[in-house]
Amino acid sequence: MQLQYPNFVPMNYRKPLNVVLVLALIVAVYLIGKRLKIWDRPKMEGDEVDLDPSAPKPRSGFNPANEASKLADLLSMTWDAGGEDEQAFDTILNYSDNETRLVHNEWRKKYAGGDFWAGVKSTLRQQVNAEVLAWYRIDGIAKKKKVIAKLDRLNL
Repeated sequence: MQLQYPNFVPMNYRKPLNVVLVLALIVAVYLIGKRLKIWDRPKMEGDEVDLDPSAPKPRSGFNPANEASKLADLLSMTWDAGGEDEQAFDTILNYSDNETRLVHNEWRKKYAGGDFWAGVKSTLRQQVNAEVLAWYRIDGIAKKKKVIAKLDRLNL
């Protein structure tokens, strides 16, 4: 028994192998587009925060996109044997208030929806809160509390 295809399907595509290949190609294009966030874009969490005009301006040459990437690399480490989390906390604490706001806004844009496989959350606050420190790392816990207090003070 031979399969009966509708008349609008061209002759070349009536072979089952060709149909499977075309469907596989469509699925591959969809998955690649989703991975590149061309469609099914996730919604950004948190609010966009404006800079404070009375606070000092960011340093010249300060690039919030690079800083957000650097922090994501440091905070997404599964094993923090080298103190990467404390280095990230020190970095955040050394930012001026407006620089912290810029990094927050850039993080929201860049990591909207988060990246489960990379261990990156969708907001900087969520990422800091998700950082797990062992009970004996007293300095790291103190720095994490200071970072959270800074984020609270800036309403981030």
